This record gives sequence, C-alpha cells and structure tokens, in this order.
Amino acid sequence: MRNAYKLDTVKARFGHNSACIDYYYNDLLRQLNILRLSPDTGETILQHGERVRMVLNDENTEPKSGGGDRLINTFHTVMNWRYGRIPPSDLELKRIAEVHDILENRLRSTLSPLQYFIRRYLFA
Repeated sequence: MRNAYKLDTVKARFGHNSACIDYYYNDLLRQLNILRLSPDTGETILQHGERVRMVLNDENTEPKSGGGDRLINTFHTVMNWRYGRIPPSDLELKRIAEVHDILENRLRSTLSPLQYFIRRYLFA
C-alpha cells in the first residue's frame, strides 16, 4: 500500500496529472470515510473540504502539518479539474500526494494496527 501512493509510482502508472489527481482524490475520500469525515448528502467538494479543514485544524495531532489547510487547497485543484477542465500542475499533484501522506499517517496513529490493516488493505 505504501508504494501504491508514492508520487513517482502514481505518475508512472497513470501518466497524466489529471488521472493521477483523480486517483489520489478517490483515495482521499476513502481515508476521510475511515476518519468519519465523508461528504454529506448534497455537499459540494468545497463545502466538504471546508468542513474537513475545520475538523482537522481543530483536532490536528500534528499542528505543524497544516493538513486541513492543505486539504482545502487540494480540493480546489480537484474542483478546477473536474468542473473547469483545468489540468493540475506538477506542483498541485505534489501537494495532493503530501495531503494523502498526512491523512495516511493520521490513520496509522488513530487506528490500531489490526484496524488499520482491515480498513486499508482488506476493505480498500
């Protein structure tokens, strides 16, 4: 699982930044679901991102990570791609990979090793 989301691996697998960003965003949603921060019915990408940003900044176990603020920025990138067809830059792709790592570390620190294995490997 660790290698599946490394930026170099993702870029080699999908090639285009737009496909890479979709791959990361889909897994970000899975990560947030495990953290019980799934999108609410009718909630837009940005509304969901803002709600998650507030929760992550309030509960942040790693205050220096800035996970909530970084996450909302990546949600802007996803929205720009999905609705504006503005392809993500290499820098934006790097940022979503960093947010993915922050959330993955949060999952590892929040869940027991058994829970982590079950939620991330068996039910991924």
